Amino acid sequence: MARICSWNIRGLNWPNKQEDIKLFLHEKNIGFIGLLETKVKERNVEKVAQNIFHGWKWHHNFNLNTKGRIWVAWKPSLYNVQILSTGEQYIHCQVTMMHDMRKFFITYVYGANQE
Repeated sequence: MARICSWNIRGLNWPNKQEDIKLFLHEKNIGFIGLLETKVKERNVEKVAQNIFHGWKWHHNFNLNTKGRIWVAWKPSLYNVQILSTGEQYIHCQVTMMHDMRKFFITYVYGANQE
């Protein structure tokens, strides 16, 4: 079974960091991931996501936060994901594991620092 993880990536703009993520996903058999603090500009989202998550589905919170701090991505052959709610600091999902149809909820949270 593929693993689930979360990673505060602190920026995805550099191609070498994108390659590190792809290698990590493959080596650790990750099928579902939440990336926090992506720091990718909205105009570059599609290009970066297609590079990292080729063949995956993904969701982000750019529609609520111009910095799009949270991305969620999954292999559709392994997980069916329903996005239940998206906010400036969270993405809440219901996930069905395709191999046995068990369901669970997961929320990825980015706590923004403010004075």
